[in-house]
Amino acid sequence: MSSDRSDKTNKEKQQRSDKLVKRIRGAGLPGPTQTKGAYRETGTTEDQTEKSFVVSSGKMGKRKFKKVASKLGQEGGLKQKKNQEPNSKEGDQDSVLIKQKPGSQPKASWLGTSRRSDADPKLGKKYDQGKMSTRDANLPLNPGEGATIVGKKKLQFK
Repeated sequence: MSSDRSDKTNKEKQQRSDKLVKRIRGAGLPGPTQTKGAYRETGTTEDQTEKSFVVSSGKMGKRKFKKVASKLGQEGGLKQKKNQEPNSKEGDQDSVLIKQKPGSQPKASWLGTSRRSDADPKLGKKYDQGKMSTRDANLPLNPGEGATIVGKKKLQFK
């Protein structure tokens, strides 16, 4: 989960990240683990990186966690968020990556969180990403792929 946007300054990105951490803790989830997200936009030749967070469900059930994660991906999605600007959906995250428990298929899915009309996937819809892999993880990403970097180790879902 990330609040970074390419059109924001470093100071704005830091403020948005701090606010996201508070929202995660305010949702009753354990403190997030900071990682680095990497992705390749369609039409670009380099991987983009952003500050991202790994959030676990703690003692929350999987259905409730899925709903909370979807709301956290929206700029003003939780009820305790007050004084939200009218165009807040412009800051929505397109999706969050939900990793399933071992033994379930698929291993990870993208869950759509954005209320924007051009978002992919659409709000509440999900599509399979695949199994977590460290094999070939240091190769450049293909367009539309994402990865999580923890320390010096890159994890991809293929």
